[in-house]
Amino acid sequence: MKKSICFLIISVLLVCSKAKAQLPDFIERLNGGTVQSGDFFEKIPFELNDGRVYVTSLVNGHKYRFLVDTHSPCLLYDYILDEVDLDTIDKSSTLGKMFLTGFLKPVFPKIDTFSIGKIKFSEIGAILMKDDSTNPLRDNNMDGILGSNLMKHCIWQFNFNDSTIILTNNVSKCTYTEGAIQLPFIPKPVQGSPNVFIMVGNDTINVEFDTGNNGFVNALSPGIFKKINEGKTIEWSMKLDIPVDRDDLDSIETHYYVMIDSMQTGNHTLYNLPIVAYNPEYKQTMGKGSMGIDFLKHFITTIDWYDNKIYLYPNEGKNQLPHNKRTFGFTYGYKKNKFVVTSIFSGSEAEQSGIKIGDELLAINGYRLTQLSKQSIKKYQSGELKLSSDNDDKIVVIILKDGVKKKFILSRYNLFDMHGESRSAGDKTRINIENQ
Repeated sequence: MKKSICFLIISVLLVCSKAKAQLPDFIERLNGGTVQSGDFFEKIPFELNDGRVYVTSLVNGHKYRFLVDTHSPCLLYDYILDEVDLDTIDKSSTLGKMFLTGFLKPVFPKIDTFSIGKIKFSEIGAILMKDDSTNPLRDNNMDGILGSNLMKHCIWQFNFNDSTIILTNNVSKCTYTEGAIQLPFIPKPVQGSPNVFIMVGNDTINVEFDTGNNGFVNALSPGIFKKINEGKTIEWSMKLDIPVDRDDLDSIETHYYVMIDSMQTGNHTLYNLPIVAYNPEYKQTMGKGSMGIDFLKHFITTIDWYDNKIYLYPNEGKNQLPHNKRTFGFTYGYKKNKFVVTSIFSGSEAEQSGIKIGDELLAINGYRLTQLSKQSIKKYQSGELKLSSDNDDKIVVIILKDGVKKKFILSRYNLFDMHGESRSAGDKTRINIENQ
């Protein structure tokens, strides 16, 4: 689960935007920009990598790879300034202290021309990112983030069937809007990030529509909080890429999987969905949530910033929305040039056997991970190479613990029973452990 990439910056922007005086020059820059005039329609390919959407674009004629993120303003690595002539506003003298512990710089370049396919955007503001160890996005193989302060200038449609994006200024040119779920949204000031309201049971939740999030649905409400108190949820501990309000970037946070009876999205209601509940200790998340790519991939998604409306057309080419959560008790990913355990489900045999977040995986289902080629790793990140699937009956992994190789054989199980009640792994999971 991802937390806001620009939590600090967005807070600064919103405070500044509410000031009675004229907006500061760097806020005006981030709030500005235009798209080419006249009717336009362009279809471009995107790459789905580790559950996130990437496109290749041109910054003043130079080619770069960007993460498409509706929840962030445009971000550029600082090395781009050495390669591209950009006008910048440097606010180090006034904002520098606020950026000392983060991976952003108080430097705001202006992109004269940002080209996506044949579509040209002009005078787009951005923020610089540091290209060093403080940046948790450094391993994402990208040059920056294509954010909502650019995206808000036209209509975007994401098609996960053929991995394409349509950019247009006329929603009537987009198929898959008629008969779609319709969600009116409120764009955030300056940035333009779309926020929608959903109903979970009787609770109204303000949800961030977040294409930079590779998760499903995250939320917290009084009704969800009640389920947590009643023990009807499963604790889920994970290592976040970007923790918020923490000095330790390696901190581990615990949230909860919960089965919700219904979720009303615009003019449609979805039933029996397993979502992630924020930890109630973060009181600022009450009544808030997010929808990520793992949810959006089940739809052909159109975001119309002209009419402030989102269309979700059921994607027949993908699996149906999940009505349970299948797991082996842990998840893994490729981090800092190795495969590691990234999360643990409380009560699972994986947890009881001593598997911990951060443990290095040496093999999965016969794949020797330390011997995978760069091409194979890239295929894994894009989803072309499947080391394991939640539909498998079991998973066989070799993990390095305290210098000893240990083999684990885990069986798949569902987090919730047929009535939506949580259940511990207990006798639902079988595990064998062997020293290698």
